[in-house]
Amino acid sequence: MTNIVHIRRGGRVWATLAVAAALSGAITTTGVAQGAPPGHRSVRLSEITWEGKASALQSAVLEGNPDTAGSSYTLALKLADGFWIQPHFHPNPKKIVVLSGVLLMGMGDSVVSRRTEALPVGAFSIVPPNAHHYEGGKGETVILLYGVGPLLTTYVDARGAPKKQ
Repeated sequence: MTNIVHIRRGGRVWATLAVAAALSGAITTTGVAQGAPPGHRSVRLSEITWEGKASALQSAVLEGNPDTAGSSYTLALKLADGFWIQPHFHPNPKKIVVLSGVLLMGMGDSVVSRRTEALPVGAFSIVPPNAHHYEGGKGETVILLYGVGPLLTTYVDARGAPKKQ
């Protein structure tokens, strides 16, 4: 099964990212404790199969479907050192946990690295709906991103307006 994540700009689909779901090998189940209920699984960071291996931004759907309205989802994202996700916003809250590296989080319509907050391993962040923000990786950075779908991303230009294609 493959989940499709649509990245939108100005209401139009800007890019489509196909990511493999857990059942198709994105996640390998580690040992399961005796008596665990059906559907229980555990994942180690080293066992994730990343999509976009030649890219500075890689992803994997760990659970759920980020494309479906009302469906919870969990994604893992890996940012290369120095890679920036340009200013954007989402219609739903986005929750982030830093698993490795340092996530540089900034608010606004332009990337200004000196105005970011450095979120180390273990940090948690909630980005409210429609808040214009950007993220960067300091060192190879892995984050857990979760929320309720659909996960729609609209990129903004320097004036804060949605980018036109």
